[in-house]
Amino acid sequence: MVGLGAEAKRGEQFNPPLVTDELAAYDAIADNASALDVLGQDVLADIARQLVAMMRADVKLHGVGDGKPEDWMSGIRGGLGVEPVHHRSLSAG
Repeated sequence: MVGLGAEAKRGEQFNPPLVTDELAAYDAIADNASALDVLGQDVLADIARQLVAMMRADVKLHGVGDGKPEDWMSGIRGGLGVEPVHHRSLSAG
C-alpha cells in the first residue's frame, strides 16, 4: 500500500500538482490506456482537477458536510445511490 507521503510526491509530477482527491480521479481516468494514449497525461490531469472541483461544488451546493473528503465522498455516494459496504463476520452466531 502506498503511503500518503508517497501519494503527495506522486501528485507533484503534475503541473500544477494534483492533490490526493485529484490524483485518485486521475488514476481512475488514466486506467483506460487508450484515454492516456490519445489525450495524454496533462489533459487527463486537467480533467481530474475539473471533475473533483465540480463534485466538491455540487456537494457544497447541496449542503453536504463541510467539504472534507469524507463528507463530499459520502455526498457523492448518496447521490449515486451507493451505500457503504459493511463487512459482516463469517462466523456463525
